[in-house]
Amino acid sequence: MLPAIAVVATISAGCAGAPLEPRPDATAQRSSAEESELVRSLVSLGETALARGDVASAEERFERALALAPGSAAPRLGLARVARRRGDLVAQREWLEQAALQGGAGAAPQIALAGLEVEAGRRDRAMELLAEALERDPEAPSAHAALAGLSGRVSRRPLPGDAEAARRLAQAHPYDLFAALQWARLEAAADSAAVDAALDTLADRLWLADGDRASARAGVALLATRRREWVGRRIVWLHLYGDETVRAHEGWQMRLRLLVRGQNEGPGAVLDTVFLPASIAGFAAERASARLESIEREWADGVRRWPRDGVLAAFTERPPPRRPGSFKAGQAELLGRRMIIRLAPGETDSRTLAHEVLHLYGAVHIRDEVDSLMNPAGDSHRLDAANRRIVVLQRERRFGGGGPATDVFPYADVEALTAAYRELLALNLTFRQIGLGRALEAAETSRYHAADIASEEVALDEHFGDVARFIAMLLLYRDRPAEAALFLNGASRLYGRSTPRGREALRNSNDIHRALEARGDL
Repeated sequence: MLPAIAVVATISAGCAGAPLEPRPDATAQRSSAEESELVRSLVSLGETALARGDVASAEERFERALALAPGSAAPRLGLARVARRRGDLVAQREWLEQAALQGGAGAAPQIALAGLEVEAGRRDRAMELLAEALERDPEAPSAHAALAGLSGRVSRRPLPGDAEAARRLAQAHPYDLFAALQWARLEAAADSAAVDAALDTLADRLWLADGDRASARAGVALLATRRREWVGRRIVWLHLYGDETVRAHEGWQMRLRLLVRGQNEGPGAVLDTVFLPASIAGFAAERASARLESIEREWADGVRRWPRDGVLAAFTERPPPRRPGSFKAGQAELLGRRMIIRLAPGETDSRTLAHEVLHLYGAVHIRDEVDSLMNPAGDSHRLDAANRRIVVLQRERRFGGGGPATDVFPYADVEALTAAYRELLALNLTFRQIGLGRALEAAETSRYHAADIASEEVALDEHFGDVARFIAMLLLYRDRPAEAALFLNGASRLYGRSTPRGREALRNSNDIHRALEARGDL
């Protein structure tokens, strides 16, 4: 029997009293850009002081920031937090109302004011403020979380067959997927004029699926009976994990749901798939370094039992290592089911997440010269043609944790997939040859510049080592071991002969050769 090849390739990748009047300051003559930077620094220092309990220092820094920028909302928000610490709710409200009038603070003033209304027992006014907050910032996780808590859920018993009553319930409980499903079912059964509005509401609430997976499945099925674009659309479930840096923010679960929702306009559209949250949990990574590999190990060690199927996604807001070039924004298992994403502060729409999701469908890095989502150094959200072909060929793949042999090959055109990957490797080689040509041209004016270009073009490419290794698996699956051995040899060179993965690929290649010789096939 020929040796099995394991392809689990990790890649990349509040103050009492009235507001102070503006006072003269030695920085009055600074440029607006310098002043703005100073204001941001003072606000940040104030927040740091408040976090460590130094209320007096925090107040002083927020006041200085306000004196420099009387029209800014951020210092007022800080002074509102100072007032809160001191138990002065009147001053807190004054500062928040001023911040709301100033603008530029997003949804934060309305969210904080809603909290005061809840404490005062004015639930309806709180909900109005939260709705206003979401008009300002539709992606504000803490506003979503607060509004969901106030609106609650309907009874899980079947609703009466009154579509108008169902509509009122669905609107009164905007975070209840079950309520939206019941309304949509009644309108669809009657084929009423309101069916489109009900179906829109249902589709808009699918991002809340982890609270009611049964309603999510039924909702997708209902949408497929009424809307052509939903016919044949697959559901892929994501199990979401947040470390301490993610969980430090109010509404962090909502934030992770929003991140998943955002994928349905990117990878979801390409793959004709709806990505839905299946579960949300935390994990501890205090002992990890800032490197994603270290955080991922803590994640893996802390999960007692992985879910049996679905994508596994961990999120951190840990800043990258300070050393340049030593960090990744994300990493994923090529055609596996596990990935880890580094989020920017407050981020609710992640290009990195879309990039890593596509790795799970076999997409690979593309050269800097190509405008593509799979260019790690770029900012494009479009997918290049070569990678689009690869991921579409594998859109039916499963996420059961059994590896490509059980999760990918039975659901893909393996011959077409092999050809697509061969072409992508050839494209990479062509770009390398073009680069070496540029190096030769540069040598006429600067041998040092030429050397820089050449070294970049012949550098080891671990990522394409993963690709060559996967092609070998495809060839073995198609009972073409001699060709598989060649690609494993190529993978060894791309990884580097002296690296652990390079040695393993070469060892597998040699094992195949020996097996073929023993059978007399060479």
